[in-house]
Amino acid sequence: MDILKIAQAAYVFEPQSLLVPTNHIGNNTFSLDALSRTNGHTPVQAHDALSDVQATIFMAKILRQNAPQVWSQAVRFSRKASVTDLMDAGEVCILTESYRGSTYHYPVMQIGLDPSYAAVLVVADLRRDFSGFLTLSDEDKLHWLGDSPQPIRKIKANASPMLMPIDEIDSFPNYDFDTLIDAAEYLSANNTLCADLTNHFLEMINHEFSNEFVEQQLYDCFPDRTTENCWSEFHKTPWESRWEILKKIPDPRYRKLGMRLIFEHSPDSLPDKTRQMMANFINTKKTGMGYENPPWRTLEKAILDLAEARTQETTVHQTHILDGYGTYLERLM
Repeated sequence: MDILKIAQAAYVFEPQSLLVPTNHIGNNTFSLDALSRTNGHTPVQAHDALSDVQATIFMAKILRQNAPQVWSQAVRFSRKASVTDLMDAGEVCILTESYRGSTYHYPVMQIGLDPSYAAVLVVADLRRDFSGFLTLSDEDKLHWLGDSPQPIRKIKANASPMLMPIDEIDSFPNYDFDTLIDAAEYLSANNTLCADLTNHFLEMINHEFSNEFVEQQLYDCFPDRTTENCWSEFHKTPWESRWEILKKIPDPRYRKLGMRLIFEHSPDSLPDKTRQMMANFINTKKTGMGYENPPWRTLEKAILDLAEARTQETTVHQTHILDGYGTYLERLM
């Protein structure tokens, strides 16, 4: 079982069960160290493997004692058979998931299965309107399914998903249970719609990488032989000729990385529009604009970190380094 998922669900379903700390920008944080300390745990030695185990056990005891309903559901759905039995029965549940440090809750019901993976269930977000889906073109269907938050998502039944059946809770913030049940009944009565949603969703995810950022996508799969050959040629070619080779690479990950390399080492080798696009892209990455909780240090985060560092007791040498860092950040801004 995942203590993080249980704590995130407990904070919503049984909010008096634990104290949740906030980070330097005021957002809730469920990091193990901060969460356990806030709830009374005193580690023997921080950031040590044994200390992490002790903190996990401490939080498990807190959650088992103070959030018994959420804990019992977590235990129940730590078994694959319990997940599949519930979802096969067409039950409506609140699914709790974490994405890049933020917690999200989705009212879902199962509409299909992934034939390639027996443990993967396809579920629909019952807040969405599916009534016009069948009238869309295949291209528009894929575009619609790629919306955020995703109207269709998958659950791994063998990965201890954090589920809360709505018939076991009285209410949920901003959700009208009667409306959710009506939506579930509509989908249950439309087998053709459910099958079409499932098939197009599986087609979409099978043609996409599992991670949003190319640095993470590199671990999704190896490049094919054509990409390998083109990439090898790319590195042997003078910078001014690499753009033409880049256009022949079939793998989008390597095209993105190759474009970054050319922009860094020989920006004049790129077409004007591409060069401007890359400049905008880098500025966006620095500021984090358009990204929700980006997993890198943005300028705003760096400035906040610098302000925090200035409050600490420092030597003259350290103060000089911080001043230089501040000047550097101001230049970037």
